[in-house]
Amino acid sequence: LDDMKGRNAFGSFYEALRETKEYHLRFPNIAAAAGPNLEALMECKAQFSGPEMFGKYLDLVPFHERSCNLKQFGRTEYADFLASFTDLSKVPRGQKSGAYASYVVDLYEYLS
Repeated sequence: LDDMKGRNAFGSFYEALRETKEYHLRFPNIAAAAGPNLEALMECKAQFSGPEMFGKYLDLVPFHERSCNLKQFGRTEYADFLASFTDLSKVPRGQKSGAYASYVVDLYEYLS
């Protein structure tokens, strides 16, 4: 891949393509190695709530409710929460309690 950079990117690509074609012309009966079972890898094992529509959307309502119950955030409208929930720098270091830390860890796990 390092050869496929710079001015000769297309030239080195087509050279590698030509070599691959020649190899397969010389050895036409070689079977491809068995790859991974793609169906098993693509199977969805996640549990989604109804509002998430099988992973299409994020359901942040539980996190909004939790943030409203934390003294670090106070009560906010859901739209305001969505605009600012990723800015964790607003909370001073001294106010980051155990409940706040638990909230941040759960939010991180949900989003990752």
